[in-house]
Amino acid sequence: MLNLREPDKTSSNKSKGKAVDSTEHPNGGGDVDAADKHEDKEDAASIDEENAVKPLNLAMSSKAKKAFGMHRAQPTAKKGNDPSNYEDRFPEDPIYEETAPNARVWMTHQAESAIHDANKVEEIRDNVDVLLVFAGLFSAVVTTFVVQTSQSLQADYALVSASLLFELVLVQRAIANGSPVDTIPVSPLNPQTIFAPAATDVWVNGLWFTSLFLSLTTALVAVLVKQWLHHHVVLPSGTPRERCFVRQYRYLGFQKWRVKVIVGVLPVLMHLALALFFIGLSLFLHPLRAALSWVVWTGTVLLIVAYVIVTILPMHFPQCPYRTPLCDLAYPLYITVMSLVRKNYLRLCQLLQQFPLFNLAYIPYIYVMSLVQKNYLRLRQLLQQCPLFNLASTHYTHAMSLVQKRYHRLRRRWRNNLKKLDSMNDIRAKPNSLKRLELEAVEKVSL
Repeated sequence: MLNLREPDKTSSNKSKGKAVDSTEHPNGGGDVDAADKHEDKEDAASIDEENAVKPLNLAMSSKAKKAFGMHRAQPTAKKGNDPSNYEDRFPEDPIYEETAPNARVWMTHQAESAIHDANKVEEIRDNVDVLLVFAGLFSAVVTTFVVQTSQSLQADYALVSASLLFELVLVQRAIANGSPVDTIPVSPLNPQTIFAPAATDVWVNGLWFTSLFLSLTTALVAVLVKQWLHHHVVLPSGTPRERCFVRQYRYLGFQKWRVKVIVGVLPVLMHLALALFFIGLSLFLHPLRAALSWVVWTGTVLLIVAYVIVTILPMHFPQCPYRTPLCDLAYPLYITVMSLVRKNYLRLCQLLQQFPLFNLAYIPYIYVMSLVQKNYLRLRQLLQQCPLFNLASTHYTHAMSLVQKRYHRLRRRWRNNLKKLDSMNDIRAKPNSLKRLELEAVEKVSL
């Protein structure tokens, strides 16, 4: 945009030029004056246009600086600072040195791989940190229960002492009464008695110790995974090409040794530990209070069923957002099983028919269907006696009568239209559909 003072200078220069031209061309002064007048008009029009556009530009610049009455932040990315523009970030390579140790391609690869590795490592670290916190809290809770129930696996010497003391009291009473001591029953508990824990105590402690073992194993593997991630990200010093080679070597090892699979198994171990704890808790509560035990059993079964359903749903419906760590691990197995089932569907049905349970479930279905077919008329008469059935049937018959009337009316109208078109010779062949009829009619009208 020109400055407003510039047209004045040009106009003054032109006026001077006019004088010079008039002096140099005395005979052609009329033509020069006409041309000068035309140029003056153009200059005045350009000045008016600039004066009209200038307030608009000022308003636009003020709007760009402010948003909702507040100053807009200036862009920080300038030329040469765009992180995605590697041509400005890194210097250009000399000719025939595009793959040198310090070439731009290695710097670009290093920058892109650093972003990729940072995102991947951050995601895995977040999952591992959550697992570490959950494993720590869960292990503390399970340890509290295990400390209490583990005592039931060994002999209770306090109970042995109480039993022997009770036997001693009975002996003293017999001596005081003059009764024979041989009539006093011997205490069933003594230090020489072989201790055998109850089956419920064995199961409860076995489940809870297994749960504690799984949670501690998860915590240990999570710590190891964090060390592996740290070793994967930290690269040794050297040229960009050497660092890229080392990073690619570690990345291939990361994929080959299935580190992500190990990370995906850790939540499964924690979920399994939690399920074992709930099962052990229900067994632990059964001798104390059966009703409370059944409540815990019901909640545990519902939780396991929901977990299995959430695991299977994404395999059938990929858009389903409900997922578990087992989805990615079990999906290849699911694909293999489903392909085998589809290929051997008939053979599988024949095998199922050989089992008595399948036949036992299929025979009542056949029996019921045969009874329905034999007594169809009688069943229909019984249903007609029901007022609800009669009401529904009357509405159904009324609706069907309306549909039939409308159908016959549309059919007559369609035939009349076809007759008119045939009589006018607009369309020689009858179309297969109403849409085709409209298209042919439009073509005839356009012609």
